[in-house]
Amino acid sequence: MSKRSSSIAAPQVEPPKKQRLVDRESEAQQVIAAESTVDETPKAKVLIPTEAERAKIRKFPLLAFTAPYEGGEFYYERECYDEYYHLVSKELVSGATKGPGGLVGRDCVTVSGTPGIGKSVFYAYFFERYRKEHPNTWIIAVAFQQNQVNKLSVAAVGKEPVYYGSDQASRQLLQEASLEAVQWKETEEEGVTDKRLLFLCDGSPDMTRRQCVVFTDPNKRWRKVSRKLYCDYYMPLWTLDELQEAATLLNYPISDDLIKARFEKFGGVARECLSLDPVVSKKAERDLTKQMNAIFDPNVLRKLLLEHETSHYLLHYVPEADRAFTVPQLASEFVEEKLQERMLTKSYEQREDLRNLIESWEGAYSLRGWIFEVDAHEKLRQGKTLHGLTLPVVEHEDQVWMQFHIETSEEIDVFDAERLSPSLAKCGPYHKPKAKNWASIDSFYLPKMETSRKVKTADIVQRCNSTDKRLFLFQMTVTAIHPVQAAGVLNVLKKLGLLSHLELVALVFVVPKKLLQTFRRQEVVGIPTTGTASVRSINGIGERTAELLEYYGLATIEKLEAELNDEVSGGELVEEKADGVSKTNADTSEVLPSEPNASTTTVKMKDGHPADWARVLRAWGEYIQKRQYGSQVATIAQYVCTWEK
Repeated sequence: MSKRSSSIAAPQVEPPKKQRLVDRESEAQQVIAAESTVDETPKAKVLIPTEAERAKIRKFPLLAFTAPYEGGEFYYERECYDEYYHLVSKELVSGATKGPGGLVGRDCVTVSGTPGIGKSVFYAYFFERYRKEHPNTWIIAVAFQQNQVNKLSVAAVGKEPVYYGSDQASRQLLQEASLEAVQWKETEEEGVTDKRLLFLCDGSPDMTRRQCVVFTDPNKRWRKVSRKLYCDYYMPLWTLDELQEAATLLNYPISDDLIKARFEKFGGVARECLSLDPVVSKKAERDLTKQMNAIFDPNVLRKLLLEHETSHYLLHYVPEADRAFTVPQLASEFVEEKLQERMLTKSYEQREDLRNLIESWEGAYSLRGWIFEVDAHEKLRQGKTLHGLTLPVVEHEDQVWMQFHIETSEEIDVFDAERLSPSLAKCGPYHKPKAKNWASIDSFYLPKMETSRKVKTADIVQRCNSTDKRLFLFQMTVTAIHPVQAAGVLNVLKKLGLLSHLELVALVFVVPKKLLQTFRRQEVVGIPTTGTASVRSINGIGERTAELLEYYGLATIEKLEAELNDEVSGGELVEEKADGVSKTNADTSEVLPSEPNASTTTVKMKDGHPADWARVLRAWGEYIQKRQYGSQVATIAQYVCTWEK
């Protein structure tokens, strides 16, 4: 969430409101560049936060922050906070630094990540939780600006935190507070053996201290220090669901549609996506456009790639599994689309120069793949004869050379989910999804039909009657391992009406020439079918509905399927009675009880939450169909080809 100062007053919220603010009349098509105001009076739709949702809202402690926080006095606790809290806490008590009594923890731990994702909010969460769980730790929290002490909070053991603003805080005051804390630590107290002093730094500090945790954006100066300590952790970007839930629970006057539009432009950065000031998003777009315009200057590109602090609008940093390293990715669909437009205005030689520059950067796998994909889309649009190899099911079976003729498309048909149907056969023939989150599908080739009448499934089946006229599902990759998500393939086949005609479909992997001879058949990741799998694995359920299902005891596929097969559909909801009057979730003044008690009866989820139950039914119908055909996706013919000479 944004820490920048705002020109409008942030609404004060009570934790948490029992309503969700939505306005779906006009914002779906809203262009962020044209934002002038944030609607503070959208239409409201009453929804009841679950207990789990309510627990995600926390009040900020009295703490020194580098920049003002514009989102009010409450913040949203992300699910990842618990994980990172434990990672950092463990380093502080069992790291590699040796003391007289053995291992005593790291001197310094750095928490970093893409600017704007809320590292300072996590700093507040960490301060509050660590102080509660370690009552004998004296905490000094310092906000730094340009490596200078800007603000200070001193949380002495057994006392309320004392805050010093920018007009009081100084390096000298920090030294005095540190000296007082050290004297306290060295004073023996009967029965107290775990006295500790911990420094928390919002922003990169002037120096390392023993022990300290630094919460900062990536920057060259601090990286020179932290890389020697080998103890950096990188936080993840926000998901769209997280952003929308945070806005709902914090009662921000921002609709889901507007958040989605911002997410598609800026990616998972809360500062822009949840900003209450439209000037913030307009300024961010200007900076983003400036970086995109400069990317074809080799000197500028080199700076963007190697200096994290200058590239965060264009590139975001995604933590790897160990959270200690990151890989860069293009910030958003908007960035990909605009860069692709610019790429195609350059000559092949200019794109090759760009590719060679990125090849020299070991962290740019995703960018190399993206540039290769841009060129692959253009080559397939132009039409050509592809030379490829079969990828047999049996690993040692001989591969066979094949040729596929791709007809020319005047332009790439970019479609959205609503348009995906047999009618696409009347355009193209090369098609690419607008969204980048289509599992395992980058594009497809469907032989074009010249007809004025409505195209039906039978027409598609009749048209795809030869090797050259099959439906080709393309996946571009620059790596040798690229698993196929069965759900993504099935989604396309269902909407085109080819679920029952898999023999008319081929999966074609487009790779660089150097991978052609060594590329092997790829694994197909199926649909979860085990009864013990979580309902969260069912596509389309959604985070809120999944929490409701878990609350009603329908947390697994097995339990949900049993409930749906029962004569009376719906999960159980506890209906609390007080003074002979029943109170269900329709009464927005009551909180759902955490567990049944002796004075309860049951009511079905379909009655208590009909909208959520309807979503369950829709998602279940899709899931059953995909489960039925999921294993068959592995039998679809696979090929590998290249467009490179």
